[in-house]
Amino acid sequence: MTDLRALLAPIRERLAAATPGPWFQGRASDRYENTREVYSEREVSATSEDVATFIHHPEDAALIANAPTDLARLLAAIEAVAALHKPVSSGITGVPHSLADYDVCPKCFNDDGWPVAYPCPTVAAVEAALKGEE
Repeated sequence: MTDLRALLAPIRERLAAATPGPWFQGRASDRYENTREVYSEREVSATSEDVATFIHHPEDAALIANAPTDLARLLAAIEAVAALHKPVSSGITGVPHSLADYDVCPKCFNDDGWPVAYPCPTVAAVEAALKGEE
C-alpha cells in the first residue's frame, strides 16, 4: 500500500518548480497577439519570453495556461480526501490472530455499520488512478 501523499509529492514538486501561475493565453496588451502562446503573469512585456509557444490549437493553449491552477486545486482536493481517510487502529483485541488489531478507515462503513479495512475503497480508487491502474 502506498501513502497518497507519496504519490502526490512528485506532482507537487513539478508544480512548485514550474513558472508560477497564473498563466494565460496571449498578452492582453497586444490585441494582435497570437492566442496560441502561453505567458505567465511575470512575463507580460512585449520583449518577454513565453512559457509555451508553437501550440497548434488555442484549446491546447487554454489547457496549458490553466494547468498550474487546475493542478493546485486537484492536489488540494486529493489531499483533503486523504486527510479524511487516514487509517486508524480497529481496537479489536482478545480475538484470534487473524482478527486481531488492524487498520480501518474512520469514514467508511460496510452495510452492517462496521468500519471497513484500510485502505478503504475511496483510498484504493484514488491510489489506483494516481498509479495509472484505473
